[in-house]
Amino acid sequence: MWLAGSLCAAKLATGAFTGSLSILASALDSLMDLCSSAVNFVSIAIARSPADDEHQYGHGKAEALASLFQGSFIALGGVWFLIESVRRLLHPAPPHDEFLGVAVMGVAMIATLIHGLALRKAAKAEDSNVLSAEGAHFLSDVASNIGIMAALTLARFTGKPWWDPAITAAVVAYVLWLAVPIILTAVSELMDEGLPPHLREEIGRIIREHHPSVVGYHNFRSRRAGNRRYIEFHLELRDVREFVAAHEITEELVDKIKTAVPDADVLIHADPEGGR
Repeated sequence: MWLAGSLCAAKLATGAFTGSLSILASALDSLMDLCSSAVNFVSIAIARSPADDEHQYGHGKAEALASLFQGSFIALGGVWFLIESVRRLLHPAPPHDEFLGVAVMGVAMIATLIHGLALRKAAKAEDSNVLSAEGAHFLSDVASNIGIMAALTLARFTGKPWWDPAITAAVVAYVLWLAVPIILTAVSELMDEGLPPHLREEIGRIIREHHPSVVGYHNFRSRRAGNRRYIEFHLELRDVREFVAAHEITEELVDKIKTAVPDADVLIHADPEGGR
């Protein structure tokens, strides 16, 4: 939040001074970073809070809501700048003091790159969609900063004012392209989409190889909420007549699945062979 706020202030001042639409677009993007980071800061705290009487499955979907907000916010801002870029292409307004703009955007690019890589590392360690979205957003800013620096340089040396809005349009299109998967991932989580096929196949292999008494499984269901996975299914057992024995087999299977899928909440219902 501190980084995004500082970059927003610097870009806003530079964009206003130089008259560069691309720098002002980047300032708005940094403002969106600030707002999104604030929302994400709160949502991660909520998502990591333990389950309670009103939210017995925890609060993990707060991350998906934050990702949906962030992706939508990026997309709406991008559409506005895309429209403004077209207007500037039709009615050019040349920027000035381009070298100042290049210098400010160069500093912003370095700071953004370092922060984006740190967020991506944190997202992998925490298995967090919202941190992944935040990291993708900051890393996309690196590309936009490079484009803006190129636009200002070309406008300076070619005398063609349309470079600034043209590069702005390209940068905004790229940002919109990045926003789409953020929104789709958040929607899939909110809609309780199942775990990825490769993960379901791995769980199926673990089940089948678990114990000689296991003859199959059915009613398999899974979903994700934040960094938690929820897995449940019926396990068919052959020639297991004692409750204690069935319980031991299922609990050992739960441990194996949790080893393969960290942060999983596994619920197994034991059935006799052919049972439902």
